[in-house]
Amino acid sequence: MWATLVLLGASAVFENQSQAKGPIDPAAPPVRMGALSYAGSACPPGSVSAVLSPDEQTLSVVFDRFSSQVGSGTGVDQQRLDCTLSIPLTLPTGYALSVFSMDVRGFASLVKGARAVVRSSHEFTRRNGKLKLDFDRDALKGPYEGDFFYEQTLAKRWDSDCGDFATINVKLELLLDSDGRLRDPVDNKKKQRVPDQSLASLDSIDTTAAPLSYKIQLSRCKP
Repeated sequence: MWATLVLLGASAVFENQSQAKGPIDPAAPPVRMGALSYAGSACPPGSVSAVLSPDEQTLSVVFDRFSSQVGSGTGVDQQRLDCTLSIPLTLPTGYALSVFSMDVRGFASLVKGARAVVRSSHEFTRRNGKLKLDFDRDALKGPYEGDFFYEQTLAKRWDSDCGDFATINVKLELLLDSDGRLRDPVDNKKKQRVPDQSLASLDSIDTTAAPLSYKIQLSRCKP
């Protein structure tokens, strides 16, 4: 089951929006992606990668360790994980990179009373300024079992400078709260304790459903 949440409450800061670009060019030369830099409790060394789709219209970020579990047997009733990363991109001469939307997805298994919150901050850095968008969503509340999907389509696309570089900086946070219950509840009918654990994850099963992705395209710069 997918829970699709459109992020209407996002706040945006636009600084020095670049000059208008030409039409999208599906036959544009390739973008070169540099080495990722990242740090945080959810992304130890070697646990994050990024990949461009064959048509170079989707940039996907893959996490291997972005998962949290709280409740009975875990020793914690609340956990906050975070990861800050930077994705450098070098553009072909005569072209600009446009960002149209960004998606965040994951999985949650929440018992009654538990909640999971995903926050993200996206920054598009160019030579002549930066563009920024912050997401702060309402919590997923238990009981809940299934995938979740947050999407944001930009009202005005983000354009890089022409034939230069662009860097996407993002910070992701995952807060999981078991409502302070560390003991297994008792099933009165069966007179036995029932596990009371919750988990939430932005981990990657495969790159076709990456936990973080951007819709991008190249457009030819106007003379």
